[in-house]
Amino acid sequence: MGNFELQNALELIFLPTKIRMAPPLIAIFDMDSTLIQAEVIDELARGVGRMEEVEAITQMAMNGEIDFQESLRKRVKLLRGAPLTIWEDLKTRIRFMPGARELTRVLRKKGVKMAVFSGGFQEMALWVGNELGIHRVAANKLTSSGPTDEFPFTHLTGELDASVAIVTPDKKKQLLEAFAEESGLPLSQAICIGDGANDLKMLDACGSGGGVAIAYKAKAKVQQDAPNKLNSHSLLDILYLLDLTAEEFEDLVSGKDNYPSREAPRTSLMANMEII
Repeated sequence: MGNFELQNALELIFLPTKIRMAPPLIAIFDMDSTLIQAEVIDELARGVGRMEEVEAITQMAMNGEIDFQESLRKRVKLLRGAPLTIWEDLKTRIRFMPGARELTRVLRKKGVKMAVFSGGFQEMALWVGNELGIHRVAANKLTSSGPTDEFPFTHLTGELDASVAIVTPDKKKQLLEAFAEESGLPLSQAICIGDGANDLKMLDACGSGGGVAIAYKAKAKVQQDAPNKLNSHSLLDILYLLDLTAEEFEDLVSGKDNYPSREAPRTSLMANMEII
């Protein structure tokens, strides 16, 4: 359908026929350029003056022009010497995608368990998870070092932590399948949202399993290959794909609905967030 949509300036989204009877109860998000309006690795590179080099590799990776693991290691190596204080700086500058907070609030209220499976980094993914009330996080981990003669401050080493599995496209798919199995749910009750080539295997598995798979404001190749695409101005529009009526949508977003909330207390969510 990708070429037909492009040729006719249309976006057609095919929903499972049973979505109202068995709505999604797990939601899996990519992080960079999906929940937040940035590619974190590019922003880290900006802090060490390697932005253009890293950004070029990032674009190749997101468009599927280079192997993800290879591109990740090349980019991480360029981050060597970045001060660890850069994480706190990023938290003040990075903005959430419009509708991200509202969408995750509504999903929590409806009892949906959420996960972030990111090819980015744990330090930022955990913060995003805290901010949005995410239940499970999987991301890559960077190693750091104390002050040295070359870098007289605590800094990134330019290496990945070998004890943490790299979140590759195949790993994202495996994480989705494990999350569904552990939740006692079929993939038909999952919703998956991502934007890059490294999300395609996860999106395909979700869609072929009968779930709702959305490439949100995605890269060109992903828009063409993903089960569905959405290029709206707000992530909140994804609620329309859950077969809500306009009235239900407005009531849920405004908080005026009469549905009993199944949302766990915020402090409970944070205490129990799983790091994979």
